[in-house]
Amino acid sequence: MQIVGRYAPRLTGEDLQQIRVVAVGGGHLALQKVDAFEANRVRVETGTRTDFVRFILIKRKGRWATDNSPDAVAEIESGHLAY
Repeated sequence: MQIVGRYAPRLTGEDLQQIRVVAVGGGHLALQKVDAFEANRVRVETGTRTDFVRFILIKRKGRWATDNSPDAVAEIESGHLAY
């Protein structure tokens, strides 16, 4: 898993554990990338190197959750390398 972004050094082990649980849940997809682009928002990629879903998580009151705001659009890509 890649951890990148301006705010990556601020992510704690607890943050990463919560992010993983929210991002992949009990599913079979792997968490490929966490991009900490804001202090309380990350863009995650789950899936494989060629088929993945990219979406945003937000931290509120110490807990990470899927960002359902209108500007937080999920992206699905298939057949392209994620890196």
